Amino acid sequence: LGVGMSGTRKLVGLSIKRKEDARLVVGRGRYLDDLTFPGMCHLGIVRSPHAHARILKIDPADASRLDGVLAVLTRQDLPELAGSVPPLVSGLRAYAHPVLAAGTVRHVGEAVAVVVATDPYLLADAVERVGVEYEPLPAAATQERALAPGAPRVHDDWPDNMAGRSSGEIGDVTKGFAQAEVTVEGRLVYPRVAGMPMETRGVLAIPDAVTGGLTVWDSTQMPHAVRSAIAAVLSLPEERIRVIAPEVGGGFGI
Repeated sequence: LGVGMSGTRKLVGLSIKRKEDARLVVGRGRYLDDLTFPGMCHLGIVRSPHAHARILKIDPADASRLDGVLAVLTRQDLPELAGSVPPLVSGLRAYAHPVLAAGTVRHVGEAVAVVVATDPYLLADAVERVGVEYEPLPAAATQERALAPGAPRVHDDWPDNMAGRSSGEIGDVTKGFAQAEVTVEGRLVYPRVAGMPMETRGVLAIPDAVTGGLTVWDSTQMPHAVRSAIAAVLSLPEERIRVIAPEVGGGFGI
């Protein structure tokens, strides 16, 4: 920001005026759903209801018959979408998480097909009409079961389901326990939680036929990470991709 340490100290304790409130209070904020462009189409994702299953058949016929549905696409149609979404956490075992699954799904909600339509409401109907036949496979739904010998593996090329280990300590922990008058050992369990933002995630992308680049609007707080992920999947140089974050209707670490 161009503020030195002395400048930073001057900001401590001050009430800094917010710059974004005026447009939001008067209803002039621009969220992703407010953006429209000529000829814009809408894309929806067909997702797996199974934690682990083989994909036996994807039948687009019923969805394709709807007037306004432009395409129903799978990995067979878009083999480049075998590209893996890069991990956001370092130090994990190498793995592949394709944009569209083929053959096997490995988590509930994994994308198996996409539908393109002229209208978002028509799109919602079309997504439900894509017929997908699955053969459910064994799944481990708890940490204990996933780590048990013989547990069904998420990735066939891994020897087990341990993605990685992380630990940290400050000071001499062993000495601290040895000198403590009382030590308490316990196992803490809490339910899975997830944020529920006012605005669901969305992406708007416009390719530039002249430069071969791409401009992307995304409801994200990490535009640089999004650019890197898109570049990796599409095999494009990052400098050809511009990611714009409009107003974001919910963040706070979801």
